[in-house]
Amino acid sequence: MRAKFRLWPSSRRSSGEDDAAAGAPTDEAGRSHGIRQRFLAWLLRPIAPALVGESGGLPEVDSRAAADGASEMICGGPLEAFLTVVSGIITLNLLAVLTKGRLLKSLDPDSQAKVLSRAFNSRLFLLRGAGVIVGLPLKVAYYNTDDVCRELGYDRCLLIEDALKHQVTRGL
Repeated sequence: MRAKFRLWPSSRRSSGEDDAAAGAPTDEAGRSHGIRQRFLAWLLRPIAPALVGESGGLPEVDSRAAADGASEMICGGPLEAFLTVVSGIITLNLLAVLTKGRLLKSLDPDSQAKVLSRAFNSRLFLLRGAGVIVGLPLKVAYYNTDDVCRELGYDRCLLIEDALKHQVTRGL
């Protein structure tokens, strides 16, 4: 049996509760961005390993975890951030279609790396920016995992405790 696809965030779940009641993240107007988050994660998942890259000695990129973390981070911000990242993905896919004849996600890892290298080394600011805008949240999500922090020698718990001790407050 196929899962029912909900077109709008306000559509009811099969159990009768909506996204906001189920604890899904919402924006300042109370609208859920769960669909945006799932859609963005679906777009980022196949290209995450190519954009994060391989670093010697670090754990392999878990594309699902990196894409989910990046989409959660992006969708927690304004709608413009979401649209900018989706535009970057479209731009990178357009470059892949023009140079290789296929979408970026359907290329082998070596061809993906060549397309991304071409984008990063382009004289066109739009192509360079598209690679950075799409890749940066994925890299932040990847390097923010416990395994990678441990390999790099950071203790995330201590960093979080220290950050909580030094919170910045602004007066009115």
